[in-house]
Amino acid sequence: MAKRNLGIVSKILSDMSATVSEEPKSEEAMKKDTLEEKKEATKNRKLKGFYLTVENEVRLKELQMMYLKKGIRVSESELVNRALEEFYFKHKKE
Repeated sequence: MAKRNLGIVSKILSDMSATVSEEPKSEEAMKKDTLEEKKEATKNRKLKGFYLTVENEVRLKELQMMYLKKGIRVSESELVNRALEEFYFKHKKE
């Protein structure tokens, strides 16, 4: 996650340092840049054989913090396993 944040910060800084005298980009180059930004923004993190979206990774960290505030240390794997068990038993009853 730190590498991704560093990449985002360096991209912002490089965008800010761009000079005004740059030549306008072609439409094709702009589309390519947009596609690359989308790919970078939607990178998922692999955890226990599956991929977490950025939003779910944040939710996972929020759950960990919630438990830590209560004095309970819970790993990401344990939270994911609990969620899968709950989901499984919920749908098994149906």
